[in-house]
Amino acid sequence: MENNKKLVGAILATGLMSFAGVLIETAMNVTFPTLIDQFTLSTSDVQWVTTIYLLVISIIVPISTYLLKRFSLRTLFLAANAFFLVGLVIDFLSPTFAILLIGRFFQGASTGIALPLMFHIILTYSPFEKRGAAIGLGNLTTSIAPAIGPTYGGLLTAHWSWNAIFLFLIPVLLISLVLGLYSIPKTAGAKDTSLDLLSVLGIVLMFSGFLLFLNQVGTLASLLPLLFGFIGAGLFYQRSKGSNPLIRLAVLKNRSFSLFLFGFLVCQFLLLGIS
Repeated sequence: MENNKKLVGAILATGLMSFAGVLIETAMNVTFPTLIDQFTLSTSDVQWVTTIYLLVISIIVPISTYLLKRFSLRTLFLAANAFFLVGLVIDFLSPTFAILLIGRFFQGASTGIALPLMFHIILTYSPFEKRGAAIGLGNLTTSIAPAIGPTYGGLLTAHWSWNAIFLFLIPVLLISLVLGLYSIPKTAGAKDTSLDLLSVLGIVLMFSGFLLFLNQVGTLASLLPLLFGFIGAGLFYQRSKGSNPLIRLAVLKNRSFSLFLFGFLVCQFLLLGIS
């Protein structure tokens, strides 16, 4: 980055996209009764509004290691911004529940790119002595969303329509776009970088299989997605031992790092699970 203003602008630009993603996640929770009545859904069906969004994020984030090498920062930012705007428009106009889920898919893809992009910018361009403050700024931008999301969603649903939740986030994305065009540099991507498609397949099978198992737990039909989940986990683990893995799992051999990571994951599990 050329100066501190552009670094702050880049963090805020990517942080606003993450903010919008988390805001919608918590805002949509309060719309479930309305969606159940409007689309004649069961409780297990309506939860896919949140689940498909989180599933796409969990698949995209590991692939971001390849995306950050292959494409320029500005290209990734513009793609993420475009995905989110498309998702917002689709969901604002969605006449059916299936169309609503398509919009949530695009929003998940955007957030899955924006979150790693924000931390990549911080860790790459922030001076070491200011890195903690930069991470704090990025987390602050994102962490405000869960606090105001339910109130935001409840007010709009009660006094207007649940579709308005998506409409009023379009200006936030446009502000993010302007900030990003000003501050995010045009870096060159590595054209010779290759994507391990088998690792991606393993990730898709693992997360989708375990999620479908939990969604159908207690039934005989749940055993098949559970099997696919274990197959995906095994495939991903096996591919991680290669010379150019998608994610280097060998770092988990560091006991201090693994213990810290485990504690952090427990905190996140409790926070998001209760939410």
